[in-house]
Amino acid sequence: MKTTICGAALLLSLTMASCEVYESPEINQGLNEENNTSLYTDAYDPISNVGQYYMPEMKVKPKKYWNCVEVVTVGSRNELGQTEKVRGLQYHLMCQSLAGLANRAVEQGTSEIAVWLHDHGGSDSYKLSKQALEDMGIHEQGMQSGLELARNDYGPSDGVTIQLKGMFDGYVLTDIEHNPESGVVASVASHVYNSIIVDVRDKEYYEEAGYTMKYDARSKTTAQAWAEFKDKCSNKALVIMPVQTGELREFAIKNELFVLNLNKRQGTSIAGQNTALLKEILAWLEPNAPVYGWEQGVSEDAFVDLVSKSGHPMIPCDWSYNHSLTSLLYSQRQKSTLVRVKNPQFLDYTKKKNFVSFFLSDGDNIQWMMNDFKDFYNAAESEEVRMTYGIAASVLPMMAPAQFDNLLSQQKPNCSILEMLGGGYYYVDNYSENGDRAKNLKVVAERLSAHMRQHRVKLLGVMAMNVKSEAAKEAFQAYVDANDQLEGIVALQYSPY
Repeated sequence: MKTTICGAALLLSLTMASCEVYESPEINQGLNEENNTSLYTDAYDPISNVGQYYMPEMKVKPKKYWNCVEVVTVGSRNELGQTEKVRGLQYHLMCQSLAGLANRAVEQGTSEIAVWLHDHGGSDSYKLSKQALEDMGIHEQGMQSGLELARNDYGPSDGVTIQLKGMFDGYVLTDIEHNPESGVVASVASHVYNSIIVDVRDKEYYEEAGYTMKYDARSKTTAQAWAEFKDKCSNKALVIMPVQTGELREFAIKNELFVLNLNKRQGTSIAGQNTALLKEILAWLEPNAPVYGWEQGVSEDAFVDLVSKSGHPMIPCDWSYNHSLTSLLYSQRQKSTLVRVKNPQFLDYTKKKNFVSFFLSDGDNIQWMMNDFKDFYNAAESEEVRMTYGIAASVLPMMAPAQFDNLLSQQKPNCSILEMLGGGYYYVDNYSENGDRAKNLKVVAERLSAHMRQHRVKLLGVMAMNVKSEAAKEAFQAYVDANDQLEGIVALQYSPY
């Protein structure tokens, strides 16, 4: 499991029996200079693009967007055995593909209408991201089901062509009840053939509306999809998701990413895994490219370790969605929102007391940041115990800048913010050991530093397979070299579970 470790100087590495402290002489320079009492809190960089924005970005603004009701009830969206056309994984995949293709068309300049997948949970984060669209002059056209958007004819609205039917070339056919991987294959074939995903359950319904099959994925495997479509996919990112899910398909299709499932059957490795395929694809990705999603039914190190060794950060976000639009124009939407910090000059070091620090981890988890993190973040007891919260302070500004600004604005006065895991989840002691480790460590440290410095985040939490190894120390040094505003590193020792 993720074992939390705490500490007090520039770098703390705590095991079950000992605590090691690594200090940097630069950290306290200038703090005691006369008439310079604000130096510490004033130490942050202005917002600017210095190469830290590396995630896929939708750069073209739509004029309007449809609010697509992708599921009748949240609990049914990835279920099998459903017969209604607006329920189950079959419908979920169709809606995700429809949104991904529509948003890609906006990016390509062939359409002005995007698709937002409706948030049934009413999460504040998605409300804020929707409001951000409105603030940019992108207005909601209305709410419709995926069935209506795929089949209905609509006249123009305010001079904008809002009809989606006719935008797609046809459909990709799946049989997810009998071949779970067909849904994964279709998630790739969808962008290749500019076609929505339709399952055998609903085939006749869409053919009645004029759709024709462009690709048959019913008997295809993920490995076959890689052999067929490798040269049609971007190597700037990868999506790893379980077979029986639809989340992130919109994002993958819009950005023409390959989609991979590790387990061939939902939640278990009993039917085999695509481990060799994963290794091949990780080597194909460009260095330091993000890997989005998660897998279920296996120890997390079974895939995160491979991702890390290949020199890529894992971005846990398997239950979040709408990231093409939550991240729209993110490089232009950064605000100088700052973490609240206390100046150590004004601490009373003469107090004869013992201190303990509480740290809430898992802040690398984007869907937690987007969904129920606020229940922990706003807990009344957090100020009393002076909680430190780990958040994805370098990833969330790119994936959902509105929510990042929202979280910082809600920081409680006596609580601290820590960047969790250095820009995604990876192990610092084996990061890019299969590639140019020194070069890639420098890249991740420098882009991380830019995010932290521009938002006055002075604490960093990282994970290692062995926090006391020389390889871990090499990584710690890379973070220190890249950021002279860094106050401390909390080193977490990974323990498999």
